[in-house]
Amino acid sequence: MALINGTSAAETLTGGAENDVITGGGGRDQISGGDGKDTLSGGGGGGATIKGEAGDDVIYGDDGIGYVRSGDNIQGGEGNDHLYVGRSDTASGGTGSDVFHFPRYFPYSGGMAIITDFDVASDRIDLTNISGERGIASFSVAKDLISATTYQGKAGTAVTVNYDGGTSIILFLEGVTASQLTVANFLVTGATSNPSGIFSTGLRDLYGTLGNDSVNGSVNDERLYGDAGNDTLFGGTGTDTLIGGAGNDVFVHSGDGAVTIQDFEQGSDRIDLREFGVRDFTMLREIMTAAPAGGTVIATRGIFGSDRLLVGTEISKLTAADFIFAPADYGMRLVADQYTSDILAGNGNDTITGGSGSNFILAGAGDDRIIVSSGFDTLVGGSGKDVLVFSDAGYSYGYRGTYFRDFTQGEDRIDLRATGIASLETVKQLGFATIIEGNNQVTEFVIDLPGGGEADLILAIDPTRLTAADFIFEDSGTARTVTATSYGGALYGGLGDDVLRGLGESWLYGDAGNDTLTGDGGDQLVGGSGRDVFRTEMRSGLNNPVKVIDFKQGEDRIDLSPWGIRDFATFSMILADDRLYGRLNFLAQVMDVGIPSARLTAQDFVYAADDGRGQWLTATNSNSSNMFNPVPVVGGSGDDMIRGSRYADWLVGGAGNDTLVATGGEDVLAGGAGSDIFVIVPATNSSTFASIIDFTRGIDKVDLSATSINSFQALLASSNAILQASGNVVRIEFGGGAVDIRTDRSKLTAADFIFASNPTGSLHLTSALSGEMNLFGGAGNDTLEGSQASQLLFGGDGDDSFIPGSTTTAYGNDTIIGGAGLDRVIFNDTSSFWQIATVNNITTASSVRGEKTLITGVEKLVFNDRTIDLSGGTVPTLKLSGGAVREGQSGTAANLAFTATLSAAGTSDVSFSFTVRASTTVDAVIKTVTIPAGSTSVTVLVPVKGDVLVEADQSVLATVTDLSGALFASSNGRYLYATGTVVNDDFQAGFSVEAYRALNGGLGSDAAAMQDYIANGRAAGKVASGFDAEAYAAFNPELYRSFGLNASALLNHFVSTGRTEGRVAEGFDAMAYAALNPDLFGAFGTNRQALVEHFITSGRAEGRATAGFDAEAYAALNPDLFRVFGLNEWALISHYIQFGRAEGRSAIGFSAEAYAAFNSDLYNAFGLDHAALVRHYVDYGRGEGRLAYNGTAQGLVPTAPLDLLGYVPRSDFAYMDA
Repeated sequence: MALINGTSAAETLTGGAENDVITGGGGRDQISGGDGKDTLSGGGGGGATIKGEAGDDVIYGDDGIGYVRSGDNIQGGEGNDHLYVGRSDTASGGTGSDVFHFPRYFPYSGGMAIITDFDVASDRIDLTNISGERGIASFSVAKDLISATTYQGKAGTAVTVNYDGGTSIILFLEGVTASQLTVANFLVTGATSNPSGIFSTGLRDLYGTLGNDSVNGSVNDERLYGDAGNDTLFGGTGTDTLIGGAGNDVFVHSGDGAVTIQDFEQGSDRIDLREFGVRDFTMLREIMTAAPAGGTVIATRGIFGSDRLLVGTEISKLTAADFIFAPADYGMRLVADQYTSDILAGNGNDTITGGSGSNFILAGAGDDRIIVSSGFDTLVGGSGKDVLVFSDAGYSYGYRGTYFRDFTQGEDRIDLRATGIASLETVKQLGFATIIEGNNQVTEFVIDLPGGGEADLILAIDPTRLTAADFIFEDSGTARTVTATSYGGALYGGLGDDVLRGLGESWLYGDAGNDTLTGDGGDQLVGGSGRDVFRTEMRSGLNNPVKVIDFKQGEDRIDLSPWGIRDFATFSMILADDRLYGRLNFLAQVMDVGIPSARLTAQDFVYAADDGRGQWLTATNSNSSNMFNPVPVVGGSGDDMIRGSRYADWLVGGAGNDTLVATGGEDVLAGGAGSDIFVIVPATNSSTFASIIDFTRGIDKVDLSATSINSFQALLASSNAILQASGNVVRIEFGGGAVDIRTDRSKLTAADFIFASNPTGSLHLTSALSGEMNLFGGAGNDTLEGSQASQLLFGGDGDDSFIPGSTTTAYGNDTIIGGAGLDRVIFNDTSSFWQIATVNNITTASSVRGEKTLITGVEKLVFNDRTIDLSGGTVPTLKLSGGAVREGQSGTAANLAFTATLSAAGTSDVSFSFTVRASTTVDAVIKTVTIPAGSTSVTVLVPVKGDVLVEADQSVLATVTDLSGALFASSNGRYLYATGTVVNDDFQAGFSVEAYRALNGGLGSDAAAMQDYIANGRAAGKVASGFDAEAYAAFNPELYRSFGLNASALLNHFVSTGRTEGRVAEGFDAMAYAALNPDLFGAFGTNRQALVEHFITSGRAEGRATAGFDAEAYAALNPDLFRVFGLNEWALISHYIQFGRAEGRSAIGFSAEAYAAFNSDLYNAFGLDHAALVRHYVDYGRGEGRLAYNGTAQGLVPTAPLDLLGYVPRSDFAYMDA
């Protein structure tokens, strides 16, 4: 026998005929055994070629049984050889019955070990020694290692063994199919027992014996094979696969990790769930789900993630006999932590406390008490009388949510005492129903406690079934005083007379009792039953109103005392005001009570005390951020002195002769009743912009003595007439601010003001360099010196001198008015610096830099090099007035006229820019307009877009700028405006049976049409107005000649032809035609046919009014007339002609058909009984704010001049008998 050892070099080692032992070194050796039973090893290098040749040889790809390196070429040759292969080895057994061995321990890196000539008739694979000293005991396990595959482009079969550390070795049997392999091709241990148990020591696959084994997983991801026998397989904390094999096996889940049971056999195998804590099959069903790919998943969540067990059996087939459950413990106390986990309790009367995580709580049988705080939990109470307790932990933030999935009425209850909720009414206020669609429709009740934005409690129950017995309320009955300590959240009253006070963005629930709820910005107040008082102090500012959810007139009241409001008249003035700077609407910005303001009465309020004595009140606003949100300071019925702050204030006098002083900021002043004085004081460190909203000429006065305005002429020169949504406003500008007075500028007199003193001595007045301050001279010979800003310099009486600026800086675009006396303008330049032009006694001085100074009433212009004399004379002033016009139908031509008028004709042309913006009502007009010399007026026409829409009258604003050759009569030289009116001449209610049938078709009778609209049409937005048979005939004479007033024929024509042709089908009403044209009523009375024929032959061409009166509406909107005349058309039209139009009575805005259609309860009660519907509206509906016309409960009064709509007053008119 030869013993040969190689070196580290690549060598050729060759044996002889004896039984040789040859071991290669570290190189890529060539080893040949020769004849004999040789033992050959590649050594530690790898990549060797090892040939056994003749004889029964043992060949190792490396240096021993345990560790086999990769990359060797092993050839058994002749004889029955044993070949130990590693990764990437290529082996061939040669002739004879060869055995291929796996390495005992984990292999080195590399690919598959390829066996190129495996002979299924004689060769075998050894599986007896792959797990330390243990191996696979039977072919039933070995079969699980076999799989068909392709490697390096060749088909074959892989035999795979998994090792520890994520490694594996695969024997690739080239050219062999898996089905060819049998038990004869494998060597297995056949062991029948392993007394010490089987534990993971290196392999990822653990194998039992043929006996009753205990196979234990570890932290690794493993496959556990029980093999034959009654085995117990323990899944570890990794991701394990359990294969029991034959026998009655038990699969145990440790409670951590993920386990898949691959061969569960019902009737013999069982699953041990004791570590899960599952105590019965009922509890188990709550954590079982069907696996997507088939089978059943059992899963719970723990501290370190989800624990999961997958069984291949369908969920519907599993029974309690398939499991081993935990003992049914009694009276457990379980407390969750901050982690998301599942809690499985016992079958006794358990107490379970949820943590801050999202828990799944299975309470099990018994009368359990489950306490939830700040987590998001799902609760299954199980059988028994369970109580879900809301603790106050986490409650103030609202960050919790509990889904009580099996809430059972009559057994389970919700304990809300910690929240303070005292009644079912409050619960219902907090809850809403939701529908879940699925295989079965489920209704759930969601309770959302304010704050946190999450649903706090979801009950799987129809909310209509809930009763007070389903809850445990805080029911002590003791009056509570609860004050919020943070922003948001909720406060709850009880059954007593409670006092709740919020801090903003909170919900306040008074519940039963006569409660007082005080809200701040964004609070929601729910009074509940009882006579409640709602109040707010608005500490957080306006524009974020307190909202009252359930204000009940006649029971509840609004407390105005924090605002100092002492009577309903003062509140009404505040309520209706449209501010000049921003808007203060009490119901929109302070407290929204959810009902129309027109329905509020004096009895709905609690007022501040008023002893009738005068008060001295001072605003305390110290926040400049409240510029547009002032808080009112309100006087009483005495003669009050109310002074503002330096910031924005609301000063309200109330009754009495009050003095209101604006001292800075954007103040709003309302004097109320009495002779009031409004004092305007320019601020020293800011600007004063005051708005007087209730000035009464001849009674109230504006005190300007603190300004520089010293005469009425100076006031007119420094004021503008401007347009606001509230109407005409005059704006008076002065140094340090302005004051807006809601009045008509043209009607003001000097008696309406208290002016600054008018000194008789000579004054020298100057303004700051950058300030836009107007300067007003007195009665003496004054000097007024401007700056580079644009200013008004008003001389007044005396021989005055004006210095507009200096060439070293810049001139402003000034306006200089000389007044009485011999006045002059002094320019600190030569005349070459200026271009002088005088048109119609108005002089314009234009500098070479482009500044322009407008000069009137001045006799001399003084330059450094010469003096220019100016001739005096009348300066024409321009006024603009707007007219009114009916809009007409679509496609008709109408023009709205604006007239520009001069106070006197000019000797030269007067020109200006005229602008009207485009809108849905008119086309845009931008043009230069000229009044020729010698003329005093010009008319500008604005095209009107006619339509057949029911809408309000539309105001059109025209603006005049760039005036040349005249001065503006109503401003200080900047612009001029006027409004015209496009009068709506379409009056049709939002619903009529006739129109609904015409525009929707196939509706049969009136009753069928009404029922369709109420049930479907209104919600679907179907068109319900736009056709009237009488109007269709009147506007289409050829149809009238064919059909007369046959409503059915006219309707059929419209449906079949007219609608497609775009024919006019509304806008004429015979009774309106009579009411608005008294001469026709005198001639034809209420003869509809005669009235239609007159319109066709004459009235349309004459432009007569055709709509804007409805006898039924006239009765409904004027109850005194309904009580006298009922629905007598003749009498109602007669009254309207003689009295009603001149009195401004509403004559449109109600329709009995619309009233019924918009209020289904009334249709169900009265049908289309017009008299009954009108009577209900008069007695109840209008006061209730019901819709009765076109989305509004208010009557409509056309605002155009009487003669525009064809109204001709008749002094000899008398009532005519019907």
